[in-house]
Amino acid sequence: MSDLEGWGGSDCAVFEEMLAGFEAGDLKEAASELVRRHVDSCASCAGKLAALSESAEKERAAWDEAVEPSPAEAQPNRLATRGPSRDRPWVLKPIPLLIAGLVLAAGAAGVRFLAAGPTTNVVASLTGVGDEEARAHGFTLARPMDLRVYAVGEGMSGEMYDYAWIVDASTGSPVWTMKFGDTQHAGGADKNRMVDHLISLEPGSYIVYYKTDGSHSYEEWNSAKPSNPEHWGVTVLTMDSGDRTAIERYDPEADPAIVAQLIRVNDDQHLRQPFTLERRTEMRVYAIGEGMGNEMYDYAWIENARTRRTIWKMTYGETGHAGGAEKNRMVEGILRLPAGSYVLHYQSDDSHSYDSWNASPPVNPFNYGVTLRRTGR
Repeated sequence: MSDLEGWGGSDCAVFEEMLAGFEAGDLKEAASELVRRHVDSCASCAGKLAALSESAEKERAAWDEAVEPSPAEAQPNRLATRGPSRDRPWVLKPIPLLIAGLVLAAGAAGVRFLAAGPTTNVVASLTGVGDEEARAHGFTLARPMDLRVYAVGEGMSGEMYDYAWIVDASTGSPVWTMKFGDTQHAGGADKNRMVDHLISLEPGSYIVYYKTDGSHSYEEWNSAKPSNPEHWGVTVLTMDSGDRTAIERYDPEADPAIVAQLIRVNDDQHLRQPFTLERRTEMRVYAIGEGMGNEMYDYAWIENARTRRTIWKMTYGETGHAGGAEKNRMVEGILRLPAGSYVLHYQSDDSHSYDSWNASPPVNPFNYGVTLRRTGR
């Protein structure tokens, strides 16, 4: 059924909603014909269509000037329909693009999504996020893939407060983070920031996260909202709808490689998780905690369940900066344990922990705590 099949009225408001898709050439043939007939008989809508076409032409000219294509690449709208190629760096500028039925139109107020058909290329959509909310979505890639990350959030003075990031599920380490320096104005208040990135990922499992602070979010704006408020959050898309066959959902709670995990640790907690190894096992340890002056205040350790002897402890000297405040510390390394029974511990003090930060949180706040994962060796 076409977009307007069965509709016989002439209300301009209906057709105005279709003008952007008509100008971009993205409407189905039947709908496009109905819009064409209406524009031919309506001076008002014809004028609006002309303005849209003029604006789009200026945007294409600005894009051509920004990327300075070689003579061999100078083909009209090459990137407007195919997206960035592997040999061309992604330029953070508002540009018109069409990707598998999703049109993004750009203007002075920033970038906004326009519905233009089924978005079959969406890998993850964490949008419409409210105050003090945190969301996550895991996915597994069967082969190397370029993914497009579109995120809208809040940031000021070089720091992001509502933002997205993606981690490698096998290590817990971030592979991409929404940084203020990579963002541009998203319309409305200046603190509304957006980023539109192309990232290349190897086969494996990943988790995309989005978190907000306690003010200025979807439907809870304390100043002018962005041009595309419904996309406050993050959307990950493939560059080709055919790539979806090489992507599966990833559930970390069902991941057999995770031996033990104590994460999202709050203030004044001492968490414990016993685990047993049937044979000598090599594991990757990923832990985030709080430390200052060569001393750890939120930290992990492992003890032998039979002898109660500590066989590994997270010390300040082995940690590195985990992003955010300098006291956010993280450690990532390989630990080999013989067969036996063990207990994983995590201890936090009375301040600065998951959802109770008294300074800037680490880049990967969801994993505040410790994770033990088999390496497969």
